[in-house]
Amino acid sequence: DFKGELDMSAAVKTDRLEDALDYSLIYDTVAREMGIGSDLLEHIAGRIVKAIASGFPQLRSFSIRVSKMRPPVNGIVQWSRVTLYHNQ
Repeated sequence: DFKGELDMSAAVKTDRLEDALDYSLIYDTVAREMGIGSDLLEHIAGRIVKAIASGFPQLRSFSIRVSKMRPPVNGIVQWSRVTLYHNQ
């Protein structure tokens, strides 16, 4: 799950993709990082935050939530989730 904050005033006026955040590139960044093996959700989320922060400096702030269905715990748990926040 990705949530971001940025100045969209130019895109509102121009209707041009280059004045907006290209969400497909965010998706590609997340998919690339998710494709790398990791033991911890925290590690995956941290890599995603680092990649998005360096690739999309126009983002004022954003959050990433990484989830795992049925984590290996001693009990019945549907999801395990980690949310990391990045602020400039």
